[in-house]
Amino acid sequence: MTEVISMPILHSTYINIVNFLQSVTLKSAREKEEFFQMLLLKLKDSHIFAEVVAKRIIPLLLTPVILSDQYAVKHVIQHILCPVGETVTKRPKDGQGGVLPESTFARHVIPKIVELFQSRLIHVRMILVENFSKYVHLFEKSVLNNVVLPEILLGLSDSNNQLVQGSLRALADAVPVVGGDVIVGEEREKIFSHGVPKFDGRALNESQSLAFEVKLPPRKKLVRKQE
Repeated sequence: MTEVISMPILHSTYINIVNFLQSVTLKSAREKEEFFQMLLLKLKDSHIFAEVVAKRIIPLLLTPVILSDQYAVKHVIQHILCPVGETVTKRPKDGQGGVLPESTFARHVIPKIVELFQSRLIHVRMILVENFSKYVHLFEKSVLNNVVLPEILLGLSDSNNQLVQGSLRALADAVPVVGGDVIVGEEREKIFSHGVPKFDGRALNESQSLAFEVKLPPRKKLVRKQE
């Protein structure tokens, strides 16, 4: 750690960021707006190592207090929760892309996210589900299936409609990772089919529409129980 921030500029930037986050509750709204508006650019321009950002700065950002701050949410949090693909070699010049590479994100940020999913604060949960599609693929399958998804399902029973909506979207985002059976159960059947274009050899005019021959699977007959 000492070697990483031994240069005066790096030391000053790192210390200023940490000190501000540790005393954020004492700052004015104007100070917080200015700080969070410039934070991503400071991280980029100071060239602080990703491991240091992940281990020392991100945990100070992913707290209920910071996640309730409108300026932090607007300018920083959505980017903090967006891992950068390993093939991406450059970050946007304005600092408004993801912050950490996926490997670093998976090691240090995912465990913090798992911890936050067990919070019952609605503003924390909303941020997690709203950004879920960005990092869902980085969970270990066992953690996703046994810890995270049950927590998201719990959100469907909440009285807050926005949370229910966000939870449903998060479950949809998990389908490519865990499969539909995990989300809705294994008893699924093929109901919809692809339409096959049917041509009669004539050119279509404006008043005609392309007809489709739709092949549907046989429907199950409903058997009424006799009383």
